[in-house]
Parts: sequence; structure tokens; C-alpha cells
Amino acid sequence: LAAALYRPSMDRVGLLRQAKDDGEMVLLRADVFAFLVDTARDWKLRREASRMAQGLLAPKGLNLDKIDAGMASTALLVALQEQGQGYFDKLVQQLFASDDALVRGVIIDALAQVDDPSLGESVRALVLDPRLRSNEIPDLLDTHLRRQDNWEPGLAWLKSHFSELSARVST
Repeated sequence: LAAALYRPSMDRVGLLRQAKDDGEMVLLRADVFAFLVDTARDWKLRREASRMAQGLLAPKGLNLDKIDAGMASTALLVALQEQGQGYFDKLVQQLFASDDALVRGVIIDALAQVDDPSLGESVRALVLDPRLRSNEIPDLLDTHLRRQDNWEPGLAWLKSHFSELSARVST
């Protein structure tokens, strides 16, 4: 039902960036795409998102030349959901190899949205990794904890790691 409701919007805005697109169109495309792929679980768009994710990973870092950052996060999330820990590890490598704030933000957004319990543990462990910048911690935790499946384990993790987290964010 949800996919049927929003599919016409996706068809109207299209998957690819157009020269005439303004900021509103870019944001609308990313939001509709994310809704259809992650919430409505539209299998055709999930397949397309998986294909997009394969084109994003490049030897020299994440390739954002052909896809908007918001859609890139969603595509990476689909790949994470499908491929699990191995893909998670690849993304973490790319995250820590990059100095580009946009690239790091896209990867963090994708990683933070995972709702698989074992990957969730890996996401929370990243918070204490000194290679994660202190200004990236709030975004990662906020996005992660907003996912319903992550709330209870995330809250338990926060309670048990409060002193370590406090030391990380106060520096």
C-alpha cells in the first residue's frame, strides 16, 4: 500500500540527478527513495539501490559523482542489510580512510541506520573508536537510536558505556 502510494512520486522525480534540479528536488528524491526502499521495502527499488551501492565503493574512496548524498546513504544501507558484516567492515575502512566530511557523513548515516542486532553492536562500538571524530558521534547515535529496533539495546549500551562516552565527547 505504501509503495503504491509513493511510487508515482518516485517516477515523477526520477532516480537520477537532472541539471534543472534545485535543492528541493534533490531532497524530495532522497526522501521518497529512502521511504520506498527502507520503509515500504519496494523490491524493485531495493534492487536498484543495491546496484547503486556497488557503483559507490571505489578504490580511492566513495564515488559520489553520479548520485546525491541522501540517496547514497540509502543505497549503502540496502547493501548493508543484504551483505552484513563484510560490507560493514568495507564501509568502516572507507570511513576512516577519508578526510572528506561529506563522504564520512554519507557512510555514517548508512551505518547508523542498520537495525540488525549484531551490526547494531558494531555501530555502537564505533562510537568509542578514536578515529571517529567527536563531532560525528551525535549524528551517529541520534540516527541509530531513532530506529525502533535499536532503541532498547542502544539505551542499555549508553548506560553501560556512559563514562567512556562522556570522555569521548568532552574532548
